[in-house]
Amino acid sequence: MNITTVWLLVASVLSMLTTVGVGLYYMGLARVKSVLNMGMLMLGGIVTTCLVWVLWAWSLAFGGSDVVGVVGDPASGFLLRDSIALKNGAFLSVMPTGASYPRLADVLFEMTVACLAVVLISGALAERIKFSAWAVFVVFWVNIVYAPVAHMLWSRSGLLSATGPLSQALGSGAHDLAGSGVVWLSAAVSALAIVLIIGRRRTFHVTPLKPHSLTLSFFGVALAFVGFMGFVAGHVHSGNGTAVYTVLSMLLACSASCWGWLMIDRLRNRHFTALGAISGILSGMAAVCAAADSLNPLWTVLIGFIAGVACSSAVSWKYRLNYDDSFDVVAIAGVGAVIGLLANGLFAQKGGLLTGGGVGLLVAELVEIVVVFLWAGVWTAVIAFVLEKTVGWRIADRDEVLGVDIADQGEKGYDFETFSNSVFKEAQ
Repeated sequence: MNITTVWLLVASVLSMLTTVGVGLYYMGLARVKSVLNMGMLMLGGIVTTCLVWVLWAWSLAFGGSDVVGVVGDPASGFLLRDSIALKNGAFLSVMPTGASYPRLADVLFEMTVACLAVVLISGALAERIKFSAWAVFVVFWVNIVYAPVAHMLWSRSGLLSATGPLSQALGSGAHDLAGSGVVWLSAAVSALAIVLIIGRRRTFHVTPLKPHSLTLSFFGVALAFVGFMGFVAGHVHSGNGTAVYTVLSMLLACSASCWGWLMIDRLRNRHFTALGAISGILSGMAAVCAAADSLNPLWTVLIGFIAGVACSSAVSWKYRLNYDDSFDVVAIAGVGAVIGLLANGLFAQKGGLLTGGGVGLLVAELVEIVVVFLWAGVWTAVIAFVLEKTVGWRIADRDEVLGVDIADQGEKGYDFETFSNSVFKEAQ
């Protein structure tokens, strides 16, 4: 087993830690009566994505032959037939010709990346949807939205990859190292499309919707912050100096974005808030993914700071435009991703407009933003609309007021009644 294989295994674990951390962040932001449902959306999204990925989504994203650079062949990698082989009664991974590590390492790592994209969406839908509708949505979304977007940007024959047909026409391929577009922007656009179809929570604009546990959210982002080092560096697909630099770049961007958000908090509320700090770190994650390997430290810090300021300011959009993005997925993931992609086109050491590389890379990044926005937005809207008219997304109004945990899971995250009765009896 070589160093790259070991590194991709470690990166896969850290990437999944990021996903779980984001889920815990969302759970802390939910109200007491919705915390279990939020956890179920996270867990259900992960386990469903893992199953779909192994069945055929891996093949759709990275399969052999493809359809005009948009999607891979679902049959070539069905149930990992292109990635595993049987030897002496045990399965092992196929080693592609000329590769330095087994293909199954790629399958595993990319599966954890897909899980993060799915869980990011769930934050916009909190406190009002049925678990069953969410599970069905994940199956279709991974296949119809995520896998084609990943193929277009990350597969060698993808439409916008370095050697893709559209890139050849533009004179430059889009550069999205770790998924500002593939993961964060596609999730944000999809979240917005669903929110516009299913509507607002009944108490949106009526009662304060405050987090029930910022401590849990803080812990979740702390886990995600550590795990994201592996998430970003894993996309280098090698345990080399570039992987090391991407970790440094990620830390710089997230640190700067944290301070950017905190400065806005201080000006707006006269406080450096914990929620602002952890939200700022997430906005930095969204921004740094595109160019963690291609921006010098100064530009990385600047872009991180801009992302923190811009994402904090974008939170107010949902109140002005009257859409209920529960935990600000559009403002954090979407705005942060767009800033990161544009920054790469402007400041990348190789190809950036302001570093002497011409306009090609910037145009390619703009095309990526448009393609992801249209593909994710249109197809997600179709899926969400069909589900709305068939199984239905929403729990009943009365159940929403009482709490989605009881209505959908039949359980409580915190059983205060039992606890207080127990204390009362002991006191007697």
